[in-house]
Amino acid sequence: RGKFPLRFESSTGASQVRSLIESVQNLESSKVKKEV
Repeated sequence: RGKFPLRFESSTGASQVRSLIESVQNLESSKVKKEV
């Protein structure tokens, strides 16, 4: 019972982290564009 939720959280966390990384990359790219 304790292992199943952990797996579920890890899978959802991965997608959240992925979207977070994408948003951060977009911010960084926008910053670079502004600097240039």
